[in-house]
Amino acid sequence: MSAGLFQVTGGGGPSSVTVLAQYILAPLITLASVYLGGWLTLRGSPAAQERQMAEEKAKRRADKLEGLIAAIYKQEDWLEGYRNHRLFKGEQPGMAPDATIHAIVRIYFPLLSPNARNS
Repeated sequence: MSAGLFQVTGGGGPSSVTVLAQYILAPLITLASVYLGGWLTLRGSPAAQERQMAEEKAKRRADKLEGLIAAIYKQEDWLEGYRNHRLFKGEQPGMAPDATIHAIVRIYFPLLSPNARNS
């Protein structure tokens, strides 16, 4: 019988199986796990990027909605100041924030636009 790779030798020394496991299989298993982990990381990153982009878009829309509501309140204040100016010759209000309102609605909330309702 010829001496094979898996043959256990006598004499108290390390067996061929131990050598095989220690020097060949262990590094291969480590390499395979590193390769698999890298592959899974790269494979999962487009989904993670899409999720992150969706979260950023939702946050940006929430911020713009907050800005829209603030501009609407500024518009109400501006209208009150304009009424006071016209009726009592008070201080003339500055620029109306209606351009800001229209810009935010057209860019971030087109369904709120009056043109979208007619379509």
